[in-house]
Amino acid sequence: MSIVQSRDYFQKLMNATADLDKGEADVQPIESREAPHRAWVGYDPNNNAVAFFEASSTASKDFSVSQVIDVRLTSVAVESTGENVDCIKLVCLDSRLNEVFYVFVDELLVRLMGKKNTFAVLQEAATDWRRLLQLVSVGFSASAATGLYGELCFLEQAVLAIGPDSLESWQRTQHDVHDFISDVARVEVKTSKFQNESAVSIHGLKQLAVPSQASLTLAVAEVDINSGERIDDVIHRILSLGVDINKLVEKLASIGYVIDMPEAQEYRFTMTSWRFWEISSPSPVLSSTSLPLPVVDAISSVSYKLHLSALGNSSAEYDFSRLSQGSK
Repeated sequence: MSIVQSRDYFQKLMNATADLDKGEADVQPIESREAPHRAWVGYDPNNNAVAFFEASSTASKDFSVSQVIDVRLTSVAVESTGENVDCIKLVCLDSRLNEVFYVFVDELLVRLMGKKNTFAVLQEAATDWRRLLQLVSVGFSASAATGLYGELCFLEQAVLAIGPDSLESWQRTQHDVHDFISDVARVEVKTSKFQNESAVSIHGLKQLAVPSQASLTLAVAEVDINSGERIDDVIHRILSLGVDINKLVEKLASIGYVIDMPEAQEYRFTMTSWRFWEISSPSPVLSSTSLPLPVVDAISSVSYKLHLSALGNSSAEYDFSRLSQGSK
């Protein structure tokens, strides 16, 4: 399901007229939301980012999410209609996390559509938020950010080529060997800043092991670092293409990333080029299918550098339709 970008509403508030009781907040109503699913976003008198969600049930109690987001029931006056509306109010207490708060609001807007018990939905979401906020406090390394940028750029091209459901082919669990998986194809994405060395790091004997019933492609993204776009710029483009925000948030969380987390905003990338190699049995790679079984069984872990020149000529394009034929 595609989402509303609540950030746009927050940014419009400089020229906006309040639609709720001035004692509560200066806000913008989210468009295309009708009773009993109306919502407003904005800032309270303390300049905290806030969101109001119309509540059809008042059976709720105040609580906090990781001491970052306050949640409480309130009644507000809607200036445009003159009515009093019961709402659940969310307040972001740390301005450094405003961008993350906007993502939470976007996710809630999706979760609440068609649901009657606003508070129950919010409580369920709060459990996920606590985990995400814990990830935010841990941070995200530069090397992890570089790898994620390449995978997200590949995912964006997949969505453009075959649609939002291509998100399902992006495997982000600890048990998945390759980055993208379908019934007939596997893709391992490597992101490199190359500079003086045209090589990529391979981790383990399974990463370039040729599947028995699928093709395996090594996709290498060459990037410049320290200038260009953020990881979140790519994520927001992907979301604008109709990808389900809840599924994407979950996949990102599984690798320790939270959309718009402050620690990752300093990482900048410019995509320079893509190169693709089909990996097959004759390919000069170290893998579980290229070594004798006793050797494979004797090795517990291995990482090595693969010089791409050894793979021969590359292709500049990938046929994304191969990823549309089911995913496992």
